[in-house]
Amino acid sequence: MKANRRLVAVPIASHYLIETMMEGYNSHFKCVKGIPKDAVFISDYYDPTKRCGMLLFYHPSFKCVGLGSEIPVVIPEYTRIIDSGAAL
Repeated sequence: MKANRRLVAVPIASHYLIETMMEGYNSHFKCVKGIPKDAVFISDYYDPTKRCGMLLFYHPSFKCVGLGSEIPVVIPEYTRIIDSGAAL
């Protein structure tokens, strides 16, 4: 990894990933605050202290992270989508 990269880490819980792989999964949520659409996925790892997976993304708008510095964490925010024609 370069000495200075523009990175963020996004936590992802395994129970959420498992749910999304089940037949019939249908999301009723929209991400309203997260990472830019053109952010580039770099890598992933498991963080035992947070007990979740971490996804690393690069984007020129992110602040530079020096070698050995803690990578900022972005926690996406979602809103529930209400569809008047479907039961939730």
